[in-house]
Amino acid sequence: MDRTDTEFLDKMITLTAYPEWGDLITDLKSLIYHMQADAFESGSWDKLNEDKGFAKGLGYIVNFRETVKSARGINDANV
Repeated sequence: MDRTDTEFLDKMITLTAYPEWGDLITDLKSLIYHMQADAFESGSWDKLNEDKGFAKGLGYIVNFRETVKSARGINDANV
């Protein structure tokens, strides 16, 4: 990993350390849960797939901090 990658990952760790990030993640988890719960009531196959893709994107954001920490080699839960 070069210096530019390391600097970027460090910036992302700093960005996601703010308490507001945790609030956003809590809200996104709730949104994903409700989208999954409403999946059986989807109006069409296209809508179901659209919601599935959107939920997958939200899942990427929810897991972003842990993914960055892993890429940076940080195993400490307190970071």
